[in-house]
Amino acid sequence: MRKHILSSGKPTIVFAVLFLIANVTFADIVISSGTTMNVSSGTTVVLAGDFTNNGSADLGDGTFVFNDSDLQNVGGTSISEFGNLTINNSGFGIALGQDIRVDGTLTLTSGYLALGASDLTLGEVSSISGTFSSSELIVGAATGVIRKEFADDTGANPDSFLFPIGDLSYNYTPISIDFSTGDFSSAYVEINVHNAKEPSNTSIDSYLNRYWEIYTFGITDYLYDATATYVDGDIVGTEADISGALYTGT
Repeated sequence: MRKHILSSGKPTIVFAVLFLIANVTFADIVISSGTTMNVSSGTTVVLAGDFTNNGSADLGDGTFVFNDSDLQNVGGTSISEFGNLTINNSGFGIALGQDIRVDGTLTLTSGYLALGASDLTLGEVSSISGTFSSSELIVGAATGVIRKEFADDTGANPDSFLFPIGDLSYNYTPISIDFSTGDFSSAYVEINVHNAKEPSNTSIDSYLNRYWEIYTFGITDYLYDATATYVDGDIVGTEADISGALYTGT
């Protein structure tokens, strides 16, 4: 059973079961409790409004494109699992009110993906594409994280992964993680960034108002390089007197 409601010339859809095999555009989508939406591979759903998922988590292997000039919200009681997700919002971008997962490609064409208190999980084969900048980035700095999963392997050397993250002031301050070795089992890395002095940094003269949180899970005997980028406004004091450091909690 499907119910269409016209809004701004595009349908808002509330449904029981919906399988899409052809491209379509909606104003808003609401997936009701106990219901399913499945977008087949090669199919694109363009959304010009909000996305609310109270039903099935798995949305299929197709592509969702968030395309509007106003803020678009992702919420509901279910963690939405997208095949591919594209952010093409000429205004603000999209704000998460619930965790999401992307199993394929996350494309940042225009606008922000603001995590807030929600997490973005990227699967083992997931990638992030786009021309990243202060207007095309993932906004962290709250409690939500970017989580990247890695395939099970021993003595692995996975490709370097760039996390195109920034803060609530839309400073683009990415970090890349490059493992040279490690044993991976149900493994993932979590990343966030904060536009503030690291609480354990005792320097009073020269420091950055910027730090990145890196958490590893299910990875042992590992070695990695982390490369992070800050902006000029982060520098307090003399930049040449600032050194990078890793704080492990002790």
